Amino acid sequence: MLRLMSRRGCEWRRVAVRERMKHLFGAMILSALIGTASAEDSNRTDSIVFIDAWWSLDYAKNSCWQVTQWHQENRDLIKQLGCNAVTSCQELMPRVDACGNDPGPEVLYFFAQLAAQLASNTQCKGVQVTKYDGPNSATSSEAANTMTKPHSTLIVDYTPGSPKQAWTLSQRDTHMDGEGDPKEIAANICTIVTERGARFVK
Repeated sequence: MLRLMSRRGCEWRRVAVRERMKHLFGAMILSALIGTASAEDSNRTDSIVFIDAWWSLDYAKNSCWQVTQWHQENRDLIKQLGCNAVTSCQELMPRVDACGNDPGPEVLYFFAQLAAQLASNTQCKGVQVTKYDGPNSATSSEAANTMTKPHSTLIVDYTPGSPKQAWTLSQRDTHMDGEGDPKEIAANICTIVTERGARFVK
């Protein structure tokens, strides 16, 4: 997949995420509570997952802007030679088509699917999930209180038109990357935060 930003997990991204997190606490909305965490779990760093959907929307809009610029620059060449003869055309045209409209509804639908998968996956029992939709979203005191506790942060680099999306899960000083559809992402995230997979010792 052609990346429109530098590789996730780079230091600039980590700094950007940390800076954004400083501004989130006054405008967070709780979108899902999955299961009931025990008193012991509530103090675990990985018992709470914070989803930055605002980042995903920004990423989608930037992706659309860039692919629109690419299409404008290569439209005539594609007409002359055909898509197969133009570098990255086969990969980018689905994104061009998807970006014909505002990507916002597509991003919202993706997170609705992700929420359904998180809520229905039994591996996610005991995991609390909060989602931030941007500074204009409603504020929930329950969500704000949840976010004062140690948590993991999930960021999805949403690419319109792609069946699978790249994601990063940050836990303390650990950053894990993956790619998948909503069902795959939910399964992977819950496996990680509930420690059903391997634990890395540093």
